[in-house]
Amino acid sequence: MTSSPQPSEQWTEPQRAQQYRQPPEQQRHQPEQYQQQYQQYQQQQYQQQQYQQQQYQQQQYQQQYQRQPAGCIAWPARVIAVLVVVPVRLLWEAAAAIGRLLNAVLLRPLGWLFMTLVVTPLQFLWLWLVVRPAGLLYRAVLTPVGRFLYQYLLRPVGRALRWLVVGLAIIVFTPIAWVARGIGAAVMALYRLTRPVLAAIGHVLMDALSFGWRVGGVVARYVGLVLGLLIVRPLRWLWRALLRPVLAAVRWTWNLLVVAPLRWVTVSVLRPIGGATRAVLRAMGVGGP
Repeated sequence: MTSSPQPSEQWTEPQRAQQYRQPPEQQRHQPEQYQQQYQQYQQQQYQQQQYQQQQYQQQQYQQQYQRQPAGCIAWPARVIAVLVVVPVRLLWEAAAAIGRLLNAVLLRPLGWLFMTLVVTPLQFLWLWLVVRPAGLLYRAVLTPVGRFLYQYLLRPVGRALRWLVVGLAIIVFTPIAWVARGIGAAVMALYRLTRPVLAAIGHVLMDALSFGWRVGGVVARYVGLVLGLLIVRPLRWLWRALLRPVLAAVRWTWNLLVVAPLRWVTVSVLRPIGGATRAVLRAMGVGGP
């Protein structure tokens, strides 16, 4: 005979819930303490759901309360909305109704008459006096004439020009190519003969440039040291001893006389005025929620 498992204190919440949610056949064979624990678990779950629902209702009430403007601002805003916005909205609706009436009674019939008496006849005339005759002229006259000119004039002239260009290329460019080839061969032969001399001159020039580069580096180093002693260090001392304190004093004076008053005006005057204006506009329905 096997005993029923005892609840352990190390069980997690899902394991305990699964243990409590056993089928009725198994619950009947368990002691009364399991039934009591299951009832306590259900009561805790119900209390937790009630607490969450109360928290959600409280958050909704707070959000609704925050969205509503203060009473001292809402009533003047509503009065302004009734005296200013409502007449403007009524005028706009009246203008829109008059526009719809004019469109239905006057503009639409005039548009139909214009399309019927002007646009449709012009389309008919354009089709039968311009488009159709132009198409007939193209098919009956221009196409045969173009084919005749291409077949008996343009094609022979093109072939003659092609043979002329080929003949000129053979007559003119062939001698030029032979002359260029001879000049290139002569230059290569001269280079082979003067290669040792050119190599010696190149070595001499490279040695001279290398020596001049090294001498220039030494001179530049000493000149840099002299300039550092005579110009850079005095300027650095002048910046640290004179210009930096003066600029620091100017910055402190600027912050004290300009930045701080502007910040006070922005925080104490402009921001409250902006908040009140935004609240008035929100109450009038102009701004966002």
